[in-house]
Amino acid sequence: LAGEEAVSLLAAGHFFHWIKLCTYELNSGLQNELNSYGYFWMNEKNTAIYQGQDSLYHRRHSKRSLRRAERIAEYIQPGDEILDVGCNQGVISDCILRDSKPSSVTGVELSRATVSKVLFDNPEFDFIEGNICDIRLEKQFDVIVYGAVHHHILRERGLSEAVRVWRSLAGRCRRHLFFETGHITEGGRWAWQRKLRCYFNTDEEHIFYMLRTIDESIKGFEIVGKYMMHGAYRWLIRIDFVSEREALSAPGAESRLTDLDLTSGRSYGRNFGSKNQRLLDDSEGGHDSPVRFYDVSGGNDRFFVKEARHWLLPLWQEYRIGRSLDAEWVVKAHGMMRENILVFPYVEGFKILEYDRRNDAECADLARQLMSIWAYCKKNKIPHSYPGGNLLPLEEGAVLADVIDLNPNNFIVERKGEGCCLRLVDFEPQSNHYQWKNRMHMAKILWFLGSKRGLASAYWCAGLLQGVVHLVQFEFASVERRIKYRQPSLTSLCVATLRSLGGRALVRMVPRLNEL
Repeated sequence: LAGEEAVSLLAAGHFFHWIKLCTYELNSGLQNELNSYGYFWMNEKNTAIYQGQDSLYHRRHSKRSLRRAERIAEYIQPGDEILDVGCNQGVISDCILRDSKPSSVTGVELSRATVSKVLFDNPEFDFIEGNICDIRLEKQFDVIVYGAVHHHILRERGLSEAVRVWRSLAGRCRRHLFFETGHITEGGRWAWQRKLRCYFNTDEEHIFYMLRTIDESIKGFEIVGKYMMHGAYRWLIRIDFVSEREALSAPGAESRLTDLDLTSGRSYGRNFGSKNQRLLDDSEGGHDSPVRFYDVSGGNDRFFVKEARHWLLPLWQEYRIGRSLDAEWVVKAHGMMRENILVFPYVEGFKILEYDRRNDAECADLARQLMSIWAYCKKNKIPHSYPGGNLLPLEEGAVLADVIDLNPNNFIVERKGEGCCLRLVDFEPQSNHYQWKNRMHMAKILWFLGSKRGLASAYWCAGLLQGVVHLVQFEFASVERRIKYRQPSLTSLCVATLRSLGGRALVRMVPRLNEL
């Protein structure tokens, strides 16, 4: 192949020709052609090596990029100030400048050389060279375009940094933020996709989480486009922001504790997800935790402090739910230090699955307490003071068992005299239909305690069946509804799982197929 022909094949996305090019020696014409785009460098064996800056992105996906740009341009008003993060060659910036008459468009890209030289001739185009993680924006923008960047930040710097950048951009946006990112359903060949799977199981869960981090400041969201990438449709999401005075604010706390010194005690993160959950220090990965915990003293009292690092609204909801419950087993927050910090009384105990089961009478008593808590959660509704957002909208008649997480990690066994008392912590909302999962949690704890195993089996089967029913019901729901309720469809769950497993197996068998 001549160099020009080979580049044309790459631009057209012919995958098997790409394999051939990476496998065999390349002639000097092809080397020069590829190097002229900054896409490869040549090693001593004359083999093309990807160097991480895909300047051919819009050449390979030109039609897709143009369609997406035209769709975004429809929402731009004359005089708007636009920020285009990860502008690459500048297809979206150019389309907006050409069709929408904005006041200015500011592009952000790692290298100035990637951006089309024609754009720099336009006086309305400004450019910031560098990594958005390291750039401090000083002004507000009417519209921000944030496409195909988030998943790379997550891969390189972790979820906490990706959320920090995301919230920073949201804080600079007046009206619309257009968001597109890599999907789990694209398969496991990509390093960023494998990193995503460390945190999330489906695309609905991932997008829900990202929107949840800014829920207190947005009006809503809509899927305004679906564009094919790597055999799956990526969603282009338009997020609409409220004015500053309309944004939700922290609930008034009965007591605000401002005199606690968090640096005086020990701090922890935790592993992501609900399985085998444990506290971690930073050396074990706690730096990427969505929450930070502190064990501190104040006067003669000891406190357990929870700091939300990724989101605010779920913490406020947790505070309201916990304070509204009138039961001895509820561990209620004393109050809030700041809008993202709750202060709880310290409970001296251990997780229920760490209980020594040698005392049959105590096991039976803990099982009885557990069933009493379960009955309470199935009967009592969520309080009216629950601060609702766009996500997990409160359904009429929702009870605690539908909303909170009765995970075994949230049950603490406290020693009192010669007996044991079961306490429940963490009332953060998980879903509007979480009862199926909670039934399975109940079954797991009862099986562990060795009590009521027949009932435990019934709970587990009923929960599994209920979960499948939800998956089937959401098969016919819109993408927006699935994201809003944090509920995938049966198809999206199966495709995400199978493509991830298949992609991982493929790169193990053929390492050359592993891509960033």
